[in-house]
Amino acid sequence: FTSTREMNLNTTWILLKNNSRTVFKCASGVVLVGLVALEHNSKSRSLNTKEKVIITSHLNTLGQNLSLLKMEGVCVLHQAISDQGLAACKQMDSFLAASEAKDNKAALKAAKFWESTAGRFHLQSFSPGDSSILAEVEKSWLPLVTAYLPTMGTTSPHRSDIQLLFSLPQSKDQFFHQDNRRQGLTVLIPLVNVTLDNGPTQLLPKSHRLTAGVGEQVTYMDCSIMSSMVEVEGSMRGCVPAGSAVIYDSRTLHRGLANTDVSHSRPVLVFRYDYEDTPPPGHTITSTIGFRLLANILCAVGELKQGFLDLF
Repeated sequence: FTSTREMNLNTTWILLKNNSRTVFKCASGVVLVGLVALEHNSKSRSLNTKEKVIITSHLNTLGQNLSLLKMEGVCVLHQAISDQGLAACKQMDSFLAASEAKDNKAALKAAKFWESTAGRFHLQSFSPGDSSILAEVEKSWLPLVTAYLPTMGTTSPHRSDIQLLFSLPQSKDQFFHQDNRRQGLTVLIPLVNVTLDNGPTQLLPKSHRLTAGVGEQVTYMDCSIMSSMVEVEGSMRGCVPAGSAVIYDSRTLHRGLANTDVSHSRPVLVFRYDYEDTPPPGHTITSTIGFRLLANILCAVGELKQGFLDLF
């Protein structure tokens, strides 16, 4: 009798254990599918409340943008380039060469553009005339750069890169990444109006707190995952008019989205500022992959949280 009873108990335990595993696997699968769907939907959904607040805000003073940068890791400097400056940029030799090449990749490469991801072409060397125009338009946001990146002892921030970037029609999504694991600034100035269709930059506000900033202690992990899960909110896509600048901390996770327009490229200017002792990117191949996966999770979690906030 005892033996039969023990056998029944063992059988029941085995069934419960197997059922628990099955339930756990099914639940994990549902959660994974849900997160993937949320991350995918974040690219094409309509602008949410948080995005509209940042993008359409008329709080355009140095102090207000500095506060947004510290808190959110991203701000928008409206009319960073005047209409006259915008017209001058479109007359640059580099811009005209790319416009003439259109989607001819061989012609773009002949004009010294290089391709990073499919359909995304970068130029990093400019003629003296182009350089003069770029130096003039840059004056608009330099006070914000100086305020956000103060001199630390003998180390000062410097312009580490300048690019003209063309995202061709039907170019593909980038993957999420940081421009630098350490604090710096990136300034993106579209030379055409950016819409949800022509490949806006998608950013994860508050993700700049993932890694240590200026004057902060670098921990062994140097990745504040749990606090970022708590703080992260819905993603922001930089749908701004031509001449306005999307400015973000180099640590802010972001990616360029696909240009689904069938006939028009999306040209932007990119200015990068970093400290000499912390040059970009500050990542290994392994950490780049890890942060890419983490960003996808943070994006999905943020979308879920923002969805609930928008309901109330």
